[in-house]
Formats: sequence, structure tokens, C-alpha cells
Amino acid sequence: MTFLRKLLQKRGGLLLKVAGGLILGGIVLGGGGLIYCGIMSHTARELPKPGGPYAIGRTVFDWVDQARTETFAHKPGIKRELMVWVWYPAQSGASKEAASYLPSTWAQA
Repeated sequence: MTFLRKLLQKRGGLLLKVAGGLILGGIVLGGGGLIYCGIMSHTARELPKPGGPYAIGRTVFDWVDQARTETFAHKPGIKRELMVWVWYPAQSGASKEAASYLPSTWAQA
């Protein structure tokens, strides 16, 4: 008899219980993780209010490359577009109202 066969004969029930427990534990933990991820992906998050000692300005550029079409566009013929946000140091006290983190259409998505 081989070593493995002898081991299974002596402790086969224990090994089966341990293996079953490990498999069941993995299923429970995996299922719990999936449920947690599902809940967290649908939970609204609120960003903190902007603050700090320095004034920061932001400008937005919407660049369109007229020479290239977008490969993955939902309609053929749409030109490649790139939205760029640039943050820069601003003069203190020269601020208008605080800007939102995201454009309203992005925040609603």
C-alpha cells in the first residue's frame, strides 16, 4: 500500500471534513464578498467640501481632433474628443464661487 492510501484509511474521515469545511468556508466568504461589493457599488458617496490655505483655479478644455474618428463611438463618424481639466495656483481672494467637483451631467451619471 502506498503512503497516501494508508493515510486515507487512517484519517480519511478527518481529511474529508477538513476539505469540506475549507470549500464551504470559501463559498461563504466569496458570496459575502460579492454581496458587499454589490452593496458598495450602489451606495452614494459624498466628497468633502474643498478647503485648505491656498487658492486654486480650474479651467476646462474640450479638445476635438478633427483629423481622427473615434474608434469606439456609438455612431460612425464621431471625431475623437478629449476633456481636459487643468488646476492652477490662483490669487487669494480673487475667487468667485466655489466650483463643483464634477459637471452636473457627470455627477448625475
